[in-house]
Amino acid sequence: SNTALINGGAIYSDHVSLLISHSQFTSNNALQNGGAIFAETTNSKLVGRALHVVVLHSSFTSNVAGAYGGAVALMNGAE
Repeated sequence: SNTALINGGAIYSDHVSLLISHSQFTSNNALQNGGAIFAETTNSKLVGRALHVVVLHSSFTSNVAGAYGGAVALMNGAE
């Protein structure tokens, strides 16, 4: 259970690929995007290159975001 004032209640990633396995994300909140996980590329040299977010054998329960992605939000090159 975590809260972010902007993005990514539990995890915020800026131009770093993620591999998440066997994890539970419960009751995380972000006032804007990605209640549990938020990933994006803000580095102008990296925009256009894929940022990979892989989630395996994990669960998301009661995560909330004020705008986009109650559980996960991927933006600006994240996939």
